[in-house]
Amino acid sequence: MLKCIKKIFSGFLCSIIVISSLIFPTFAAKSTNYYEELHEEVNCKYLDIYVQNGKNIIVSISNKANFINQISAENEKYKLEKFISDPEGKDIILNNIEQGEQFVAISKTTAPLVFVDGHYERVVAKEESKNPFVMTASAESAKSPNPGKGGSGNFTLTTTVTKTGKKDSKKGGYEYKIVSKGTWSKNSSTGGKKYPASGEDWMLQNVHSTLDIHTDYFSSYYNHKVAPGASTVGRKGKEFWREDCNDSYVKYKVKDDPAGTAQMTSCSLTTTCYGEAKTSTRKAYSYYVHTYTTASISVSVTVNSDKTGGLTLTPSKAEKTWQVSDYVTFNF
Repeated sequence: MLKCIKKIFSGFLCSIIVISSLIFPTFAAKSTNYYEELHEEVNCKYLDIYVQNGKNIIVSISNKANFINQISAENEKYKLEKFISDPEGKDIILNNIEQGEQFVAISKTTAPLVFVDGHYERVVAKEESKNPFVMTASAESAKSPNPGKGGSGNFTLTTTVTKTGKKDSKKGGYEYKIVSKGTWSKNSSTGGKKYPASGEDWMLQNVHSTLDIHTDYFSSYYNHKVAPGASTVGRKGKEFWREDCNDSYVKYKVKDDPAGTAQMTSCSLTTTCYGEAKTSTRKAYSYYVHTYTTASISVSVTVNSDKTGGLTLTPSKAEKTWQVSDYVTFNF
């Protein structure tokens, strides 16, 4: 009798998982702020992640998950395995696990780009938003009859939250490491359509009001041609500056082409934050602002009723500026 009940229960669980996967799509491309983008997000609360043979990432559902949690964990497991199938996503997971950190959540926003008049711009959505207050792309991108003719690529912004294992001796909270990483899909030190236009960009990170930012640091990587006709190699950049910020966000300015032949491949903004051990849902936000002219941006903090926060970025020259934002939701 007991075996029969277990069999029925197991079948019922599988049916729920299948139905939930049909009702609640895993990924969905969405158009926001006039542009095409794809947001993917994984909550790792009930997932066990470990590395086998130094390179294979194994994901399983935690035995701490109850019946209801198992249903959602199956969906999160599928999404994480899809994220790991991308080489860059796999590297992110491996690097953090090697440092002995526990994954909390990870998200990624991918923005398609088109090459227009010597620089990359975001792809205008087919069904444009009518909100007049969002940061828009340049007029050239919106008016171009065939904006993708000159080439295409992607800009990807990821946000990773891990627990370091440290605790705040005074407040009793845990230390979390939050990493915002921006990556250009195509780069070349020889010029042309395979690299971002030169100029100064910004990367920002905003955390929940119940988190205290403890430390922050920035890094950037570029392709440098080491000799005529030679291949490029990744090297760390030095031309970035920490700008005015407050307790809830950090802001860095960085050159995406400091030497003319050095094209940015990626940049990262990392913070360590302390937060009390609560079960409430919180968010962390990442922002990247790309410019192809001399410009500035002003920042204002959004205070929502649910305290999720967020930033509003206003550029001095919106027609020569675009941004990508990403967010991750996690539970303590």
